[in-house]
Amino acid sequence: MTGLTQKFKTKAEQLLLILKEAVNENYMILLSSNPSPALGFSGEQLLYIKSFRRFFDSLPENLRSHLLAREINKFDTLEKLYSLGVEDWEPTAWARAYFLNPGLSIMTACAKRMEQLQVKERQVRALLDPLYSSSQRALELLVNKCSLATLSAVQDRISRQSAEQNEWQRMRNELIEHRRKELNAQWAMSSLINQAGNSPIFSNQSTASGLKPAEIIRPVDDFKPS
Repeated sequence: MTGLTQKFKTKAEQLLLILKEAVNENYMILLSSNPSPALGFSGEQLLYIKSFRRFFDSLPENLRSHLLAREINKFDTLEKLYSLGVEDWEPTAWARAYFLNPGLSIMTACAKRMEQLQVKERQVRALLDPLYSSSQRALELLVNKCSLATLSAVQDRISRQSAEQNEWQRMRNELIEHRRKELNAQWAMSSLINQAGNSPIFSNQSTASGLKPAEIIRPVDDFKPS
């Protein structure tokens, strides 16, 4: 297709950059989730998520469908964007704010944070339901995949349940407690190693012969004009 105006090309190139990043970094996970400060999202991140949602809603319907389906090949050229109605698309308010300043690194961090939270929630649910891991081997594999924070969340939910336990629950609780002790021990060892690295006994002595800050930073007088 020929005859695309420079105005359209400028708009479409910016849009294409945003859309590809949205697919590759899974920004769509932020459309149906509920991020909040309680989940570790900052005020700035929440504003970007809000503006991204308004931006998404403003897109032509066919383009939104392809974006949700992650069909990059349906909108990966300026010509395809033109055929999807981008020529007449003009974002306003929050949508325009996102279009002009998409904050890609911020949005990528938000998407990864939400993915981690969803993985954690799936793991928590799996450890609360024997249907997910009925055998001891399956249970061990699941417990070993979980982080210390996830295991703590599981224990917190277990504490709210009935005190009566069946054999599967007892086995699960024992495995969780054993794994928590392992992870705590690993963390403690790592902390000791880090502390030892800063000790004169264990640290690299060659760094001591390096320049001191006073020898690196030139006095203010050195910068006075002659």
